[in-house]
Amino acid sequence: MTPAVQAGIPKEIDDYNKTEVEGIPFYIRKDLSEQVFEIKWVGFWIIGQFVVTEM
Repeated sequence: MTPAVQAGIPKEIDDYNKTEVEGIPFYIRKDLSEQVFEIKWVGFWIIGQFVVTEM
């Protein structure tokens, strides 16, 4: 299964729409582009990760 939102360039780039959050590119699957996602940083400074939540 391919992820709904992916950081980095996906293998099948034609299946994704590119968007940027604070200069970092993310790719959202075209079949899920009508849904609303929240991408936010969770953690402290360098020790953390991006978390994607469906709204």
